[in-house]
Amino acid sequence: LRFLLLLDVDMNRAGIIGVRLAALSRPTRSSLSLSCRGYAAAVSLFGKSAGLDVPLTEPLRDIPAPDTASYAKLPAPKLEVTTLKNGVRVASTETYGHVTTLGIYVDSGSRYENARNSGVSHVLEHMAFKSIGARSHFRTVREVEYQGGSTMAAASREQMVYQAEFLRTRLPYFMTLLADTVKNRDFDRTEFAEQMKALEQIVKETESNGQTLILEGLHAEAYRHVGLGMPLVCPGRNLSALTTDDLSDFMQQLYTPQRLVVAAAGVEHAALVDLAEKSLGSIPAPKEVPAKAASQYVGGEWRVHSNESPVTNIAIGFRGVAWADADLPAMCVLHTLMGGGNSFSAGGPGKGMYSRLYQNVLNPYHWVQSCTAFNLFYSDSGLFGIHATSAAADAASLGKVVVDELLRMKGQFNATEVARAKNQTKSAFLMNLESRSIVAEDIGRQLLIYGTRLSPQQLCASIDSVTPAHLQRLAGKILSSLPTLAVYGDTSAVPSYDVFASQLSS
Repeated sequence: LRFLLLLDVDMNRAGIIGVRLAALSRPTRSSLSLSCRGYAAAVSLFGKSAGLDVPLTEPLRDIPAPDTASYAKLPAPKLEVTTLKNGVRVASTETYGHVTTLGIYVDSGSRYENARNSGVSHVLEHMAFKSIGARSHFRTVREVEYQGGSTMAAASREQMVYQAEFLRTRLPYFMTLLADTVKNRDFDRTEFAEQMKALEQIVKETESNGQTLILEGLHAEAYRHVGLGMPLVCPGRNLSALTTDDLSDFMQQLYTPQRLVVAAAGVEHAALVDLAEKSLGSIPAPKEVPAKAASQYVGGEWRVHSNESPVTNIAIGFRGVAWADADLPAMCVLHTLMGGGNSFSAGGPGKGMYSRLYQNVLNPYHWVQSCTAFNLFYSDSGLFGIHATSAAADAASLGKVVVDELLRMKGQFNATEVARAKNQTKSAFLMNLESRSIVAEDIGRQLLIYGTRLSPQQLCASIDSVTPAHLQRLAGKILSSLPTLAVYGDTSAVPSYDVFASQLSS
């Protein structure tokens, strides 16, 4: 059976049905039949010497057992950080595995854009790993496939991520590939035109995506279309206005050594530093460091009526906290405590069924289709609030339900729900760190934000220090700011901004 997990016999070999045993599937009569036929076929093809007659409770013959004792002698993984002469920071931690996650993280994003080049970060995400000098996009794709790796790029409001996963012996190739990507300023015009055509379809699909539109609208009104208020999705008006020169100018201004972090999980640090020096050490330091556009939370209303939306979306947000704020751990606990989700959720308490929005909204009001708390952090600001959806006929009632839950945060938090939320926050955080790619990303992003990386022990201790009184004080602080209202769908029954503001101030 152990051998059958790896066996894939098709109809051209031994004339039988292809066999793939799913490790997590429940055995049925048909699957057991396939297993028996697959077993017989494997024995006829390879004989019992292949180890098919060995019970799962015994080790396979002639295969040495792994030397687990040697792992105990390895030093505990630790973060190592080196700053190159030109200012590029290189950070890594060892995992002692066969696979490496490597990323280059850039202090760049849509908050650095303006009305003329708005959307350039979104376009850069789609232009990543395209033709670079003599290396065509086709060649890059085939080489990455041949190396057994994968690549991705993602743009956000404050950071740009270029990341790859691969076997650790392939580090030199992928370090060069990522470095060439962030250094490239000469974009192929044909590929650029192709990506802009693809973006037209993406933007068109976004225009009917209520959740995306609500988030974009919240940011736009909360920050008055400046800095964090700039759209993350390329505006339709700029699809035909942006050029490759806009991309090059934006990168020239922001993709500078002091704004770059090379982070990896599952690599030898000395080898990574050596390769980073060869690939990125020649980037000249800029004469001037561009100023970050100020993002002052203001509040306001964004409302778009659409008869095509199947539901009405209502989101009410408030000024949250920044990454470096002392209230950040408490904000994370409050977010978990409020929780929420869709009207149908497969799962029990681990899925958030004990959160306030489930108990007070989704369970008693069957007509609420979704109700979820959101919590967004940035370097100098943040957004916290509730996003809910319902049929248009229930939109007025939905607004009142959301307001009631926000006002309920001013009341007492009992010790039981706070303890549960703290445990859920810690478990979610620690389980995420079991992923190698998230570890690498966590290193890169924390270095960009804090200049160092807080250990899991430090973060868990800060979560443990949160008290019910702390959450009550924080909730009062949040609700003291002016609200930001975002509505999308059939908005005819949704009260005005002034009505919401008056109810929330009572």
